Amino acid sequence: MSHPQLAKPSLSDILSRLPQSIPISPQKPDAALTPIISSLQLHPTIEALLHLLHSDLPSAHFLCRHMQAPPAVEGMLLHSILHRIEGDWNNSRAWVEDVGSDQENTEDREHITNDVGEKSARCRFEAANERSATVEGEKVGEGQEQKGRGSRLLRYVYESVPLRTSSSDYVGGEPVQMALDLISSVEAFRTRNEGSEEVLKQALLHETRQVLDWCVHEFGEGSWGDVSSAWVRPEEKVRKIGEEMVSGEGGWREF
Repeated sequence: MSHPQLAKPSLSDILSRLPQSIPISPQKPDAALTPIISSLQLHPTIEALLHLLHSDLPSAHFLCRHMQAPPAVEGMLLHSILHRIEGDWNNSRAWVEDVGSDQENTEDREHITNDVGEKSARCRFEAANERSATVEGEKVGEGQEQKGRGSRLLRYVYESVPLRTSSSDYVGGEPVQMALDLISSVEAFRTRNEGSEEVLKQALLHETRQVLDWCVHEFGEGSWGDVSSAWVRPEEKVRKIGEEMVSGEGGWREF
């Protein structure tokens, strides 16, 4: 007797089964969800975010390690978030600073704020597919579209993060510093029991929603099939620095 084929779950279906925000600390993942998330064949940044929501850090790390240089700034930011969940504070800060080093022109700052939410997911996916892929650290697309995406990403995600020192006072500042402040707040809560868990949860919920909105805007919700076109390898100079940090005396940075 044949059985009807089950419909492939959508991004919304998966999100309804996951926590709404990135966790403060590692949780126990549901092993049954990992292959379901992977089966969607989403852009690897969105898949990595789903794995982070699911606390499947190894699966997220596998994807992030293929996106370690601009223009894959989304993967770099997720790499920072992953290490923050792990409690690897220095690595988390280093990845945020790397994202922020991809500077924007002042006139470009409104690019994402104005665009997010204006296109359908399908149109966004088709537009993303029209862009040329990147390997060996080269740019995606043409002209200035990719310049400064890192700082624009941080601005979109963290400029309005509800990280407060009291019930009415919001901490403000440049997006890179806001992201670093969030790392410090999570570190203080987990290592010294300082701060409000509720405030942190609200900040992480905001972060999750903004990262997801950005990635869906950039890459769509459709299937990417072979995602190797999204992989980015750092330029030779950056790659050598990374190798020195692993095998030489360059420090603690993990590549």
